[in-house]
Amino acid sequence: MERLLLDEPTVEEQLSSMRATLGEMANAVNTLAQQFVSQVRQVVQTLSGHLVSLENMPATALEDLDQASTRAATEMVAIMAHSVGEHVLLEYDVISAELV
Repeated sequence: MERLLLDEPTVEEQLSSMRATLGEMANAVNTLAQQFVSQVRQVVQTLSGHLVSLENMPATALEDLDQASTRAATEMVAIMAHSVGEHVLLEYDVISAELV
């Protein structure tokens, strides 16, 4: 009987083991949280880069229009509208792929 009592962990030992396990779990959660913050920063940087590209595109197209004749400008507007649409879809696809 004494042997059985000696082999079983005491309440203090059980609590100590639980505290150690909780400490390990807390460390794992902190590590995951830090990794999450890092990933969010990367996503924000990527999105910012794509937004800059989208913001700069109309200015580039307008510079091209200023250098064109009236007829050519009309054609350029049609091309630009199509090009901007394609570029936005391309950027959307890139952003979507990076977020997955």
